[in-house]
Amino acid sequence: MKIKLFLCMFLSLAFNIFAQTQSEGKKHYSLYEEDGHFRFTQKLEWRAVQNIGYYLIEVQEEIAPKKFNTILTKKLNQNSCELSLKSGSYRYRISLFNILGQMEQKSNWQNFTIHKAVQPEILDFEKTDFSFQKTSGKKSDSIFIFGKNLLKNSEVNLIFEDENTNVSVSGSVKMASENGENIKVHFDFTKLWKILLESQTNDEPLESLPLTIIIKNPGGLYAKKSGLTLSLKKEISKATNAPEEKISPPVPQELPQKEQANEVPEELPQEEKELPESSEPTEESEKEEIHESEEKQDSDFGLEFNLDVALGLSVPYQIIGKEYTEAMMYEEFFGKPYIFPSFTAQISFLPLRTKFGNFGLGIIADYSPVENSVERTIKSYTLTGELMSFYANLEWQKKINFLLLGLYAGGGVQVFRDFVYDFSTPYGSYSSFNLNSTGLAIDAGFSLKFLFFKGFFAGLSCNTCYNIDTHNGTVEPAILIGIKF
Repeated sequence: MKIKLFLCMFLSLAFNIFAQTQSEGKKHYSLYEEDGHFRFTQKLEWRAVQNIGYYLIEVQEEIAPKKFNTILTKKLNQNSCELSLKSGSYRYRISLFNILGQMEQKSNWQNFTIHKAVQPEILDFEKTDFSFQKTSGKKSDSIFIFGKNLLKNSEVNLIFEDENTNVSVSGSVKMASENGENIKVHFDFTKLWKILLESQTNDEPLESLPLTIIIKNPGGLYAKKSGLTLSLKKEISKATNAPEEKISPPVPQELPQKEQANEVPEELPQEEKELPESSEPTEESEKEEIHESEEKQDSDFGLEFNLDVALGLSVPYQIIGKEYTEAMMYEEFFGKPYIFPSFTAQISFLPLRTKFGNFGLGIIADYSPVENSVERTIKSYTLTGELMSFYANLEWQKKINFLLLGLYAGGGVQVFRDFVYDFSTPYGSYSSFNLNSTGLAIDAGFSLKFLFFKGFFAGLSCNTCYNIDTHNGTVEPAILIGIKF
């Protein structure tokens, strides 16, 4: 009994240290093959406790939010356990048993996640050479890399390796596409640049450093590709140094030496004049040119190809007109205000660009299946048919970041097609002939469109229409999705 009591006290002290497992907070990765095998093995570890009987590990899989299913219960003599699990969320805990086979204490549940590891693939580069002038201070640059399974959290390294040197430079992933087909990586070449400069003092200076790029995804899968270089950009000599570098032809003896000496200065002004044309634009000058062109584009009038095409669903709500204010009159004509799901198509062509926005023409086409009913004691009826509307509008549109704000107004026609009244009376049922009517209408409205991916947009619109012949109007809010060319 004394031995058991002493053992319990010892294990309780030791277990407080052991309870914080070493695997907590780590990310585990696996790759699940189609044939049912796992390429990776996950390893759970915890701090060892001396003089114990064994550990008991319990592993549970989260099959629903806060709902777990036990998938493993195992006795262990070592303070680790290797698993092969598919991607998902899990938790585990460790129980400690003494040498008498009695459980002394349990740890808290520790959560961990298995992420699916994907194999990266490098297909191409935006450019293959990084070149800098010897006197320039900036020794960093960015590059787009194209391939498959390129992630925001991928590790990207550039490596230069020869017989005596092995230098690696890590890059910073600035952006990654959602489909994993390209990433933009920024590199600092200071370390590699020193190697290139030091080689210029050798008997055989290097013209460039061959580089290999390695992309490693979470889980350890990686891809590498060579073909990149770091080179020294040749600087254009200044005009003041031209006489020193130019090799003059042999001077004929019959010409005076003074006239020969004057031949070189005559060419110098021409070289000084041509140098700015051959020099490459700086990053600041490029930004200024882009900024000037954007200001010019916003302020000047011009023509451009600007086309929006959208489809959507609308819910027209009919508003009574002046001649149908009396409930009886209105009820006899339409039954009651209707709300029907309808289809809408919108096309906007806005070629005129101004500093206030784009102006042009828009076309709206709506189709509404109508079905309405009136219940009365003596006479009840249902109304069925089709309501089609076509409008041509003058339209204005302004782009504000990713938002397209539009206003429009115009006119068109409303077509009531195949309207049929089915009457039900105590004496029997009868139907009207198919009624067809076309009336002039005016409309006005606004739209809000949000650009979200390569010209595609989703948005809202609200069109207000008034039929001049029947003196009734509708308000038609709509949900749109479309593309901007």
